Amino acid sequence: MQKQTDFPLSAFTFCWFHSRQIRSFKPPLKGGSRKPLEPVECIFMHLVKFFVVHCAALVFLAFPLACLSASSVERNVLIGLVNNNEPGFRAEVLTPTLDYLKKTLPNISFRTVDIAAYKASDDVFRTRPDFVIAPSDVFSMLGSSMSVHPLAVRKSSFATDANRSLGSAVVTLKTRTDIQTVADLKGKVISASLPDSLGGWLAFAGELAAEGHDPESFFLRVDFETYQIPEVVGSVLTGRSDAGVLSTCQLETAQERGLIEAGKLKVLNARSTPGFSCAHSTDLYPDQVFGSVNENLSPDILKQISIALLQMPEQASAEGAAKDATSFSWQVVGRFDTISKLHRTLKIGTYAYLRDWSFEGILRRFSSEIVIALCLLAFLALNEFRLYRLVRIRTAKLNALVEEKGRMLEEVRGLNRRLHNMERNSLVSQMSSIIAHELKQPLSAIINYCAVMEMLIESGSRDEAKLADVNEAVNREAHRISQIVDRVRSYVKRPNSPHKPCKIADLVKKAVESFSHYADSSPNIKVKLQDAGAVISAEALEIELLILNLLKNAGRAVKKNNGSIEIKTTADGSSVSVIVTDTGPQLTPEEFKRLSDVCDSTSAEGLGLGLAIVRSIADAHSAHILIEQLRPRGVRFTVTFERI
Repeated sequence: MQKQTDFPLSAFTFCWFHSRQIRSFKPPLKGGSRKPLEPVECIFMHLVKFFVVHCAALVFLAFPLACLSASSVERNVLIGLVNNNEPGFRAEVLTPTLDYLKKTLPNISFRTVDIAAYKASDDVFRTRPDFVIAPSDVFSMLGSSMSVHPLAVRKSSFATDANRSLGSAVVTLKTRTDIQTVADLKGKVISASLPDSLGGWLAFAGELAAEGHDPESFFLRVDFETYQIPEVVGSVLTGRSDAGVLSTCQLETAQERGLIEAGKLKVLNARSTPGFSCAHSTDLYPDQVFGSVNENLSPDILKQISIALLQMPEQASAEGAAKDATSFSWQVVGRFDTISKLHRTLKIGTYAYLRDWSFEGILRRFSSEIVIALCLLAFLALNEFRLYRLVRIRTAKLNALVEEKGRMLEEVRGLNRRLHNMERNSLVSQMSSIIAHELKQPLSAIINYCAVMEMLIESGSRDEAKLADVNEAVNREAHRISQIVDRVRSYVKRPNSPHKPCKIADLVKKAVESFSHYADSSPNIKVKLQDAGAVISAEALEIELLILNLLKNAGRAVKKNNGSIEIKTTADGSSVSVIVTDTGPQLTPEEFKRLSDVCDSTSAEGLGLGLAIVRSIADAHSAHILIEQLRPRGVRFTVTFERI
């Protein structure tokens, strides 16, 4: 910069010096003589010299200013070139592109730096280029570790869409009749270019993986070569490999240039895609990408270079030659979703973690699922804690209610026992009073007649008439006593009530409920109701009393051995049966006989009135009672009613 600022100073010095000379100008002598020139001639020469001197000064002044202006706007741009194995890529793609950019953008200075494909990210971080020219798969992988922006994608003359202009063509000798499809290559030898080449291997490997094959075990051996032509093609032609993988259009270009005899090779699983004139065996992907990798790059430079690339005319392989696969132009970048799907299928690039089964790999692979599972577990844990707390609260309340209910039941049972005792005592007292009152007179009369009879006997009197009168009187008073007893029993008998339709199941439920409040201890009762809608004609209260007495009898039987009771109903077309079964102690033949005769209950305690009541109610309803002794223990009562 110091050198550039010296130029204008020298120009000003030059002008000042020549101005001094003009002021001190003296007219020369004419013809070498001492005679001076004419005034008109002097003025003319003075003007000429003045014009020449000042023009020279202006030239010297404008030149350094122009140099200073050009130097102030010139910018340096570094382009990273990702190495690939495409023959002639530098001469046929890179050089024409750089020449056109330099010609179109003279204010920008372009430099290049080589970047290895297998460590592209590291080299880009190390060299810090502004732009890169890279295969689309490498450029896509760069996007996972830095900010990249594609500007243009290369389009060959064989494709109309640059985003679908590169794939793989699997070739083999046309004479190989045993190989007609890619599936026939299983267990055979195949050759390909570098394993990171999109068209030379990755596209074909992705096709195999998409069909469910493992590219690493599908073939007997894969020979990777540096170049597709002539190494891969030569391997197929010489028979060292059964097939080879070429980038699309490489076969057509080689045949056109005479490098391969036309018709010598055939393409397996050849496809035809509209807008693409080369045979291919796989899907098509974007080709080379020209993109920005410097996020701090000036927007003006991005704009200028983008416009220049897209306006660049199609470049032929050689000036005046026919266009082939090396003829290209730059086109607008489309979507890279096909590259992303390929990487995911092959588990490479940004999806390489799919091959990693370490903790970090699993965490990265299933991060969304793990987060959802953890959230679900957290929700379940919180809900479980909430439910546990609610259960504790409700359980405490339920326990309190159960305790309160138990206390109230005990009170009710105590009151029932007291009431039962009072009723029995009152009944016995009333009956005793009635019997004592009614029987006093006839008994006194009998005693008197007996005394008269005794006196007659002692006196030795044989008056048969008097003895007959006394005997008749005693007999009369005895019948009177019998009548009194019958009348007292009739006091406690209920009058017959009219029968009404009743559901036997409802009566069983009421009797069981009453028994649960009546019993001193609640035995285990199983209730089985068949045909709950069965109806009989009966007095509901009496049938309930019948069932209750059967349950009481069974309850007393199972009290000592903590047995169980089962009550169930069965029904058929004409009858309904109520069956009460207990697991009480085994009865002796005498006890079972008394039970059958309805003279006593199954227990040694009690008055034996319960079964008598059952018998009387059953007789009043034309019901049949069956008593069975079970083995090894227990008794079954079956009461059968007519169904309506």
